Amino acid sequence: MISKRWQCVRCGADVAISTWMPFRCPNATATDRHHALTIVDEPEPVVIDAAEHPFVAADEHLAWAACAEANGMDLDARRALVLATDAAVQTVAGVGFHRTPFTRSDVLSDELGFDADAEGGVWVKDETGSVAGSQ
Repeated sequence: MISKRWQCVRCGADVAISTWMPFRCPNATATDRHHALTIVDEPEPVVIDAAEHPFVAADEHLAWAACAEANGMDLDARRALVLATDAAVQTVAGVGFHRTPFTRSDVLSDELGFDADAEGGVWVKDETGSVAGSQ
């Protein structure tokens, strides 16, 4: 079972994970809108199998999956929904959801003066081949 909840970073208010589309803290007002919700009770990070569909592999880390589970949708049903949605997106966009490269850019790192032998530099997530293109 996925154990998660929403919590306000400003006032600490808890919002049940089963709440449908919790866009803001219930304590937010028209003059104090700094009440942002964040997910808490996140499981420890794990290495996700690159061969598996990314949304299936990351299920326990996704807020939508926690909300769906809290509202009665089991893992098999969530997986089926993810795969059916991906197939529909592939039909329309020609590409489905997949992992996109995250690599160090030697050109940018060199231009900004990062040592080629040292760790660090500029890392780039290339989303140009993804469903939505580059945001």
